[in-house]
Amino acid sequence: MGEKSPRRGLVFGSAQVKIAGPDITVTGSNSEDVGQTCRNLINAVKIKGKDIRVFQDGIYYVE
Repeated sequence: MGEKSPRRGLVFGSAQVKIAGPDITVTGSNSEDVGQTCRNLINAVKIKGKDIRVFQDGIYYVE
């Protein structure tokens, strides 16, 4: 943990991604494109080989 290597996630359709410090905001007119973009970001930063219950941060989808 603590690595700072860049991550890549595919952005679908009309979804727009804005990064402000530790916050990533995904907006768009099509909720399916926004949801799929969020899922791609979740998969890109997934913690592997560790107990995920230890980490309190996460990505949340809010309409």
